[in-house]
Amino acid sequence: MKKIKNIIKNNIYLNSVIMPIWKFYVVYIKRGVIFNILKVFPIKNNRIIVDNFNGRGYEDNPKAIIDELLNEDNKLDINWVLTKENKNEKLPQGVKKVYFGTYKYLYILATSKIWIDNVRPPFFIKKRKNQFYIQTWHSGIGLKKSEKAIEDKLPIEYVRNAKNDSKNANLFISNSNWESKLYRDDFWYKGEILEKGLPRNDILMNKGLHKKIRSDFIEKNNLDKNQKFILYAPTFRDDRNLDKYDIDFDVIINELQKITKQKWKVLLKLHPNVSDKSKKIFNNENIIDVSNGYELNSVMITSDLLITDYSSLMFDYSYLLKPIILYATDIDQMNKDRGFLFDLYELPFPISKTNIELLKIIKEFDYEIFEKNIKEFNKRLNINETGKASQYVAKIIKKEIDKKE
Repeated sequence: MKKIKNIIKNNIYLNSVIMPIWKFYVVYIKRGVIFNILKVFPIKNNRIIVDNFNGRGYEDNPKAIIDELLNEDNKLDINWVLTKENKNEKLPQGVKKVYFGTYKYLYILATSKIWIDNVRPPFFIKKRKNQFYIQTWHSGIGLKKSEKAIEDKLPIEYVRNAKNDSKNANLFISNSNWESKLYRDDFWYKGEILEKGLPRNDILMNKGLHKKIRSDFIEKNNLDKNQKFILYAPTFRDDRNLDKYDIDFDVIINELQKITKQKWKVLLKLHPNVSDKSKKIFNNENIIDVSNGYELNSVMITSDLLITDYSSLMFDYSYLLKPIILYATDIDQMNKDRGFLFDLYELPFPISKTNIELLKIIKEFDYEIFEKNIKEFNKRLNINETGKASQYVAKIIKKEIDKKE
């Protein structure tokens, strides 16, 4: 046995490739067995288990749904999945922490009446007959291809997991005919779809809250109440390359201050996959890093202009009818790597590939034409953001909980 261990230890391929894969499957098979054993316990009708991006934190569509449930009912047993790294995440009163992969997590999963998730959960999960699973997904209208549309580029394990997850789900959440069709075509999903908007976007549609959200942000960061903000929110590249984030914000801010006669700062929102690199990319007194610790929709509401590249954020931001500019230096490469669901040049957003082009767009920006194009585009996609999506989902959850099995 000792000899075998030494062979594995000294063999780079065995140690770095075979062993991690083997350990992965052993861990998940073990969890799957335990999960199935725990199904002998009865389902608790008032119990809900919720996950956001595999335990990342209290955010996105799941957060909006739980906030609505907390407003309406304090008798629910709500459990939010976190990784051990996120154990200090603050949750609202009435929401318990449960750590991914633990025996308690498996027990709560096996006995919860309602499941809520926005990504594909582990492949060993198969819900029970009387459990109700809501898949909110984590984007609405999107630019980059995903799931079945790029099946040949995805790991076999992910595809199998995705098919299992869609088969498990009782309900998908949509904000448009376009997104509902995407679920049918590319998500291996044949079940019910609620097309009333994305719960996280309710706050974008309820403009009565926007003034306070903005003033709270300004107060928190000790800023001038008349301060203007650029939200810079690029997506990440599969190779984690940072070279494409090369906007000269000193020049851009200077030009905007000339045009508007007001002060401007940048709100930097990097994708979670590269958010720890923010200081390497930008280190400037006019840049506020909001990559972590800030709710994205609040940052969107606070800002006055969005600059992004391929992030689906552009479509959510368009509902605010604020200016959007694309700064994308590697369009051909990104299209080759991931593929686009739209022709980039048919989108209602002006596109720049260089700092010079970006500056030119800012100088010549025609808001009336931009607004007209946005409204026509959203009408073509049959966008249905009701501002009450969370309420619709909460109503469905309470109906399922109240069912007599």
